Amino acid sequence: MGAYLYHLMKVSALADCKIAFLVDGNLAKQGRKVFGYEIKPPESLYNFEGTVIIAAMLYSKEIKAKIEAIGNSKIEVIDMY
Repeated sequence: MGAYLYHLMKVSALADCKIAFLVDGNLAKQGRKVFGYEIKPPESLYNFEGTVIIAAMLYSKEIKAKIEAIGNSKIEVIDMY
């Protein structure tokens, strides 16, 4: 979880949203909690239904492409950057 997420959680309405979990491809971060939300692997999105918010300054386009490649039509992707 990067600095941009921390910034958004403090200065935007993101903290007021109904967040199910966070996703990070970094194995070292998976299973931990940030802001009380569990960090899960990208594979957790295969059966997810809802909105995915990309809160990454770096690689946001690549992250969006990977999410769209999953082929889950029940995911709406919003890129905050």
